[in-house]
Amino acid sequence: MLCILFIAARMRALQIDPLHGNPQPWAQTCFYICSWAVVFQVFSSIIFPLLDKNAQLSSSSVQGQVVIIFSKRYLRIFGVLIRYLPLLCIYGGAVAIVASVHMSKGPPLSTTMSCVIGLTTLYFIVFTLVYIAQSAAEFGEGPMMRKVLACLDAGQKTVMFAPMLCLLFMAARLRALQLARTEAGEVPPGAAPQEWVQQGMLLATGAVFVQVLMAYLAVLALGDGTPHAPGDKDDLQATMDAQHVPKSGEAQDTKPEEESTKRAVTPPLALAIGLDVVKYLCLLAMYGGAMAVMVGIVQMTPEAVS
Repeated sequence: MLCILFIAARMRALQIDPLHGNPQPWAQTCFYICSWAVVFQVFSSIIFPLLDKNAQLSSSSVQGQVVIIFSKRYLRIFGVLIRYLPLLCIYGGAVAIVASVHMSKGPPLSTTMSCVIGLTTLYFIVFTLVYIAQSAAEFGEGPMMRKVLACLDAGQKTVMFAPMLCLLFMAARLRALQLARTEAGEVPPGAAPQEWVQQGMLLATGAVFVQVLMAYLAVLALGDGTPHAPGDKDDLQATMDAQHVPKSGEAQDTKPEEESTKRAVTPPLALAIGLDVVKYLCLLAMYGGAMAVMVGIVQMTPEAVS
């Protein structure tokens, strides 16, 4: 996703200044900061555990983060630094680069760039929230914090569609610029993919945003579906099971036909059905928008993009 963000900033700079097309100097500095932070993370996860033969490596809910647990007390502070400093550089640099794209003075953002920047912003916001929540949970993890972590984790899994959609949108944009280039090597200012292809981009982007929101709402309203303690069930499962438990002796005398007519759709169950319907509609919209963009790339002609 960092690579996509770097290319998006470069494409925006080329749109404003086709001759040089360099992002702001401070934005370019953020490119280096993010890149070297990732390199540092990789080598630190390999080299630093060798300083303590009893050190342990554990995964984290934040993508790309490796937690090094040192057995020696004086190395634990060092472990905290090598864990959080690169992440702060990566997320801080990504936010600065996104800001540099919006702060660039020039023509309005194209539909492609707007979708790419929107998905990139959503991606880093979701992961930043997970990073902050996980850091807060280390000081104390109660029932509320567990629910927050489960909620943010659901959004994190949903936003994983964003990188591939961004690449697809940028491919369509580059194909349009390639076909629109004149014999003199110039690109018309209005060069862009077909209108219906841009509508597909907007549809897929909006679907991802709604999916993330639905993932948050589903966990907040219905729980994450995992037991909170041995033998416990989430609220929705408990409600559904309660419908099939006889309340008293008279329930045994009730005929099966009467039982089926007396069963009502409870609010949690109705909410779960509604969220599922919205979820699959969003999936349909996202895949449909992506298919429209792919078909548009194949059918793209110089006349259609000029």
